[in-house]
Amino acid sequence: MSITGSSLELGLSSRPVLIAPPPPVATRDSTENEKWLGRLVKEKYGTDYYILDKFPLAIRPFYTMPDAEDPKLSNSYDFFMRGEEILSGAQRVHDPEFLIQRMKEVGIAPESMQGYIDAFRLGAPPHAGGGIGESRRDLSRPFEPSTLMFTCRTM
Repeated sequence: MSITGSSLELGLSSRPVLIAPPPPVATRDSTENEKWLGRLVKEKYGTDYYILDKFPLAIRPFYTMPDAEDPKLSNSYDFFMRGEEILSGAQRVHDPEFLIQRMKEVGIAPESMQGYIDAFRLGAPPHAGGGIGESRRDLSRPFEPSTLMFTCRTM
């Protein structure tokens, strides 16, 4: 996970805590980086749980709302447990004209998604979306007793 700037902010308390530069791998879905961060958080703060807030906008989908104070960041988050993502979510862009602008910024031809844009022209309130990461992963695996138990507890 590549984070802009010289440090990574983690919501481990009532205010963000600055820890260390992230490893130099430029992908959003890097399990190795997530595990690295999990080890670092455990070593430095003695907890298995942490939240990454305000991901760089460049590594989020085009429909993710930029942060109002810093447009290089996004209104998105991931919850982690022992370096594994367990919950992820973000505020979505709900204004059709801004959605078109975001599509163009990331190289998507708006006309290729006209139906999607038109749905927002009918009126969409500010909204967000999210998903439970571990549950999504476990449901794609064969049902072993431990997987089934974990999946049932998280649903």
